Amino acid sequence: VSHNREALEFIICEIAPAVEREAPHTFIFHITGNKVPAELTQEIRGPIQYDGFVDDWETFMSRMDIALVPSLFGAGMQQKIFEPLVRGIPTVTSLRGLADYPFQEGKQVLAAETRDEFVECLLRLRNTELRKTLSRNAIAVSMWLFSQAKIDGIINGGLDHIFGHRAEALK
Repeated sequence: VSHNREALEFIICEIAPAVEREAPHTFIFHITGNKVPAELTQEIRGPIQYDGFVDDWETFMSRMDIALVPSLFGAGMQQKIFEPLVRGIPTVTSLRGLADYPFQEGKQVLAAETRDEFVECLLRLRNTELRKTLSRNAIAVSMWLFSQAKIDGIINGGLDHIFGHRAEALK
């Protein structure tokens, strides 16, 4: 997928080398997926580790400290952004990747567009208190967004729109 390839190339060729220059041996960049083009796997070196396809995704995610997810183009919020946020993993992504979800830059997520901004955000995340704050706040927003009451409200609103009455009236 072209947007994944460009984001991967951005990390491998620009972000990771710049972070390594600024903070040597501080970060390890894990690349997952079994469809990484051969020409990009040849560029993987230094602080970048290619994990390929991950059989035990739950364990892999539970060991993450930070999610780095550039979103250069495409539509909506992709799962690679959504999943770390709802799990409370401090996430650095592009604002466009948040779509219209109410995650706020600096409160639940860090946002960046350029190589230098991504590097700056990663360096800021060396601060464990900032990581804890982002994590707590992202979980709180996620719980609000996806609570049973919120889902019921969306369903009832849709039924009101279609049928002109609440779901309870259909029982």
